[in-house]
Amino acid sequence: MSDFGSDPGSHVDPRWVSSTLEVSAYLGGGATSRVYEGVDHAAQREVAIKIVRADVDARTRARLDRELAALTAVRHPGVVAVYGQGALPDGRPYLVMERIRGKPLHDVLAASPDRRLPHDRAVALATDLADALASLHEAGVVHRDVKPANVIVSDDRGPVLVDLGFARLSDGGPRLTPDGRVVGTPGFIPPEVLFGVEAGPSADVYALGVLLFQMIAGIAPFEGELSKMIVAIMRGPRPDLRAHAPEISPALAALVARTLSREAAARPKATELADDLRALASGV
Repeated sequence: MSDFGSDPGSHVDPRWVSSTLEVSAYLGGGATSRVYEGVDHAAQREVAIKIVRADVDARTRARLDRELAALTAVRHPGVVAVYGQGALPDGRPYLVMERIRGKPLHDVLAASPDRRLPHDRAVALATDLADALASLHEAGVVHRDVKPANVIVSDDRGPVLVDLGFARLSDGGPRLTPDGRVVGTPGFIPPEVLFGVEAGPSADVYALGVLLFQMIAGIAPFEGELSKMIVAIMRGPRPDLRAHAPEISPALAALVARTLSREAAARPKATELADDLRALASGV
């Protein structure tokens, strides 16, 4: 195998992941894994290949198995499809997923005037994402890290949820996060999870509400210094979307406020949120 790429880091990944999987370009990555564009010559299709970094612990590597299980549990156009998994000669596992052509939502927002999207587009994206979350929840999967970086706005089918490495499955499998550790991204974590309650489907709805607020207002509902932001999320008043976007309807602002409720039981389910957003979009 010949080495691939000049991307700096703790290791250089091989160009040939297996006898039929060839890497063609580096797409991005973080502290635990890297994602590459590639070709599955056996299936004759483009793929995305997620390879765990060499310097991560066994718990992090095990998350790839959980991500595979989560993605295998659901088939929905708004959730990235998984094709299989394997391991490099050095033992590092990898996932083979569909290659989605598009841009991360955070890049779409960064390129938009004032980091805002037109209201109808924001509502349409949130509706599709609510449908995708409903499909995950029906399969017993909680994403636990819904945020702009984990949404790809595809060229041909709308938004697609990716990166289920922190997903929780209702299969009785082993916990992959230490007790007491909060999983997620600051600003998108609901109050009950910050208080130590395990994330359920309503936590994903909360995160989607943060996302919808951000798409319309151009800023997140809770921002600033981390400690102060956490206190505001846990104890402060719920922000009013119309204070940042007075032109939107009171009904839309009220729906977003419901998703951001401090009480998990007061939030709509993902299916209800999708239906309510459709009703608002159609003027019902």
